[in-house]
Amino acid sequence: MLVTDQSEHRIMLMLVPSGELIREWRAADIPEAHRKWFRNPSEVKVSRDCKYILTCASGGGVAIIRLSDAKTLWYDSVGGNPHSLDIAPGNTLVVASSTGNQSTVFRYDTTSLYRPKRPRKTFKVPDGHAVNFYDYRFYIAGSDKIFLYDYREDKRKDVADLVPAGSVQIPGHGAHDMIYGSRQDIFYLTTVDTLLEFHIKDNSFHPISGKTVRNIKSISEAPEGFPKIVTLPKEQWWTDEVQDLKGNTIIRLPGAKIYKARWLTGFKTSFTTISRNGEKQVKSW
Repeated sequence: MLVTDQSEHRIMLMLVPSGELIREWRAADIPEAHRKWFRNPSEVKVSRDCKYILTCASGGGVAIIRLSDAKTLWYDSVGGNPHSLDIAPGNTLVVASSTGNQSTVFRYDTTSLYRPKRPRKTFKVPDGHAVNFYDYRFYIAGSDKIFLYDYREDKRKDVADLVPAGSVQIPGHGAHDMIYGSRQDIFYLTTVDTLLEFHIKDNSFHPISGKTVRNIKSISEAPEGFPKIVTLPKEQWWTDEVQDLKGNTIIRLPGAKIYKARWLTGFKTSFTTISRNGEKQVKSW
C-alpha cells in the first residue's frame, strides 16, 4: 500500500496489515532549496504500468518517482496547492490545482531531473482536485463538474495540446478524489456529499454504498481478494488510519497524518489514436 504521511512529508510503501515499511520517499535526492515544494504530499498514485509513483504536494511540487528504488526521476513546481497529476503517452504530464483555478501541462523527460523555466502550458479549471488520463482524454474533476480535454500528441512541440471536449455535471458538490479502477471505462469519485462511480461511456454516475460515503479524501480499488480502501479525516483533513467501506481498520499508524492511500496496483487499458492518414490505431497503456 502507498500512503502519504504529512506529519513527516513522505510517501510510504508498506505491507498490509503488518505495517512493515518497505521503502519511503522524502524528496531527499532533490536539492535542499526545492525540498519545501514537497511539504504535505497531497497525491500518491502509480502509473498504469506500475513503474512509477506520481506525487504532488501542497508546497507546489510535482514529481515522478521510480517505484523500484524510490529515486526521483523528474520534478518541478506549479506553485500553490496541486492536488493530483497523471501522465500520458508522449511524456505528457497534467497537474490539477485549486489555487488560482489553474491546471498545468508539461512534457516530462526522466533524463532531466529539473530545469528552471521548463516549458509548460496553463489553463483554467475551477477548483481542480483530481486528474486521470484515459483513452486519449484527460478527465479533471473540479468543484461541481468533470472537465474533459482531448489529448493531441505532437512530438514536434515542447508541450502537447489539450482541446476542451465539454464537461459533465456532478450530482453533488466539492469533488475531491477521482481514480481509475480495474474495470474498463469506470472512475471512482469522492465528493463532500457522496461516493460515486463515474461511467465514461455514457457520462453517468452511480452511488457506491458504504458505512461512510461523505467527505472521503481518497479511494482505491483493491487487488483481488482485498477490499476497497478509503481515508476519512479525523482532524482537519488527515487521519491515522486507512479503512474499508464498512468502516473496518485496514492499517493504523499512530502519529501519522495520512491524506491519501492507494493499493499498489497497476491497471492496463487501451486507447484509440487517429493516424495522420485518418486510420484508427488501438494501443495499450
